[in-house]
Amino acid sequence: MSAQTCGCRDHCGHVVVERNRYFTGKFMAARDFAADTEYLLDRHRLHNRLLHGWGIVCGLEVCRHPRPECAKTWVVVTPGLALDCHGRELVLQREIAFELPQRSDPFLLCVRFHEEQIEPVPSLFAEGACDPHHREFNRFRDGVELVVADVTPGCWPVDDCGCHHSDSDEESGSEEAEQHHHGHGCGCHQCHEQCLEPRCPCGDLVPLARVIPLEGGGFELDFDGRRVQPPPPALLTHITHVNWKHGGCLTLKEIREELHGELRICFDRPLRESHGLARGVNPQTFVVQYSTGPAEGMEFLPYPEDSPPRLEDPCTAVFTIDEAYIAEHGRRSLHDVVISVSLRCDFIQDCRGVPVDGNHLRGRLPSGDGVQGGLFESWFEVRDEDHDDRKAES
Repeated sequence: MSAQTCGCRDHCGHVVVERNRYFTGKFMAARDFAADTEYLLDRHRLHNRLLHGWGIVCGLEVCRHPRPECAKTWVVVTPGLALDCHGRELVLQREIAFELPQRSDPFLLCVRFHEEQIEPVPSLFAEGACDPHHREFNRFRDGVELVVADVTPGCWPVDDCGCHHSDSDEESGSEEAEQHHHGHGCGCHQCHEQCLEPRCPCGDLVPLARVIPLEGGGFELDFDGRRVQPPPPALLTHITHVNWKHGGCLTLKEIREELHGELRICFDRPLRESHGLARGVNPQTFVVQYSTGPAEGMEFLPYPEDSPPRLEDPCTAVFTIDEAYIAEHGRRSLHDVVISVSLRCDFIQDCRGVPVDGNHLRGRLPSGDGVQGGLFESWFEVRDEDHDDRKAES
């Protein structure tokens, strides 16, 4: 199934501007009772669409079916909430199992708003018909349905969305070039677009996962393209603990024996695994340096080649200091220095794909300023052990 256009019951982009005015003696028909509901619902969805956009608000995680006999062809979607491009709220209240279609190419598993009419009841009056058995539905029920769709840049982001116009395109000014650049669905929109018109690069679908079929059977799940709404500050992931005292002092002996040669950072929610050097905990995002003073140059503290900065478990990042370096150069290089620890949280995502709120405000933990991402910085001094011994003797 391909991504569909519009799909809303009312006119797409149409904003309801009329509501009831009540007065004593007013004759009320069905359209009058429906007017207020339509007005409030339309304005609520307009608010959702223009102020929040579309995407996953919470939940709607996709995982393999827990039963081994179903795990190769079935997935389970957890309860959650999403907003579609029309501002409609897609609420899945309980887990639902879904059998994946047999396809050779990757495809998207999506959720879509579904409305049905329920509770047929006798109608005391039927326009245009004199049928004593005529019935009308008494309620609308809002729900969701799971569907599959083709992978398109509008539904699932790509690294190069084609928004950069070449000189040849600008010179030619051709209609084909404009369609090429504006057909990717990844932000190449004209300045004179109508803001009240829904922007639906994925139709009325909200993608949950990209399913990649495997040659030998089974599949892999990719979540990097999930469009997630920014969570409120209280629901962001934070750094909760480090195994050194910020601004404190340690000796090489304490680093070896108490810290076990490791710098550890703990989080209050599981993190996603590293994607090479681009994202996640890796040597480019977990950086440790040292210097003898603010005016001196910074040197990188080495780590073992077979043990780079990593996630030891989903909630703990570890930097292992090279033991051989400490043994060979420690007393000469790592005394009376300041070790600075940096964690580039803009590139470190939690299990939902949201960057960690990592700013180390006032040197206190948990970290965070209520905004996704940030730079966690902390430092401590490494003292000369002989200095401590002389101080104790005096």
